[in-house]
Amino acid sequence: MMKKLMLSLFVLLLTAGSINAQSAMVVGAGANTEQKKPHELTKITLLKLQSDLSITNPQGGKLYPVFLEYFTARANASEGLSTSEVEAKETQGSFTEIANKRDSQLETIFTAQQLTKWKQTSAEFLKVVYATK
Repeated sequence: MMKKLMLSLFVLLLTAGSINAQSAMVVGAGANTEQKKPHELTKITLLKLQSDLSITNPQGGKLYPVFLEYFTARANASEGLSTSEVEAKETQGSFTEIANKRDSQLETIFTAQQLTKWKQTSAEFLKVVYATK
């Protein structure tokens, strides 16, 4: 009788621990994959551009709507898609038109030196922006 009670208690604790671990994974996944809003991404981008490319205040005023439009278009294009589906769209070039529009606008705002640095580092730059909390 005592063995059955101990076994039942062990199974109960094991089950409760498993459920708790699963719920923690779900909460953790949500926290890690939470999407930032386009205006948040734009603000992070401008702060990073100020330090990395030394943009001026007038440039910042012109860049805000460009990046807001870019991040909004990306959010709309990826709405309802899983992370793997978004990555597939990126590798297939589905976001290329959105990025090309952004880059053509940046060409009129950045100096030649800033534009060169942007082209060399933009992919890595945007990974940092998306990862910033």
